[in-house]
Amino acid sequence: PRHPVSAGGTAPAPAYSIWPGEIALAEDAQGRILTATDEGIARWDGRAWRQWTSRDGLPDTAVRAIFFDATGALWVGCSGRGLYRWIGYGASDHWTTASGLPAAVVWSLARDGAGRLLAATSRGVALLDDDGRRFHPVAATGKATALVTNLARDDRGVVWWMQGSALMALQPDALAARSVRAEPEVEKVLAGPGGPYLVER
Repeated sequence: PRHPVSAGGTAPAPAYSIWPGEIALAEDAQGRILTATDEGIARWDGRAWRQWTSRDGLPDTAVRAIFFDATGALWVGCSGRGLYRWIGYGASDHWTTASGLPAAVVWSLARDGAGRLLAATSRGVALLDDDGRRFHPVAATGKATALVTNLARDDRGVVWWMQGSALMALQPDALAARSVRAEPEVEKVLAGPGGPYLVER
């Protein structure tokens, strides 16, 4: 893809071609857009792309999810390397399966209505504890651990996702998710006013 620049020319977007899947996008507090690239993360400032790679402290693997929290910290979900919190594009924290993530591939991130951080992984959803040290798997009543590729928060703070063919919901402050109903044709859940939007295959 190509993006316009102020001088009337175009600037090539950073590549994201060697890793399969959706491209992660996020907007920072200054309105700049960040995206995953083949080598890490790039930020568009309206005129040019700035890139960060493993040479800047990012893991040398695919970036699957990008999420800014209320403090401005950037959370980066990686393929096979867990979850990083990149504070002010400088110092970072890192979580892996040793820190409680169900799997090292993190696909999506969301905060519930109580402000708790949830991570969707290749083996289910996990919740970061209050002191920010460990993740704990979210119990999914009657459901086996399965790939979860996206999380969607509605306007009431409920977080929704698909786990296998089950539509799951986690209420703010709850520790266990409930299986709402079977939705075998649904691939993804998107946030919407009053509840989730279901995207079929």
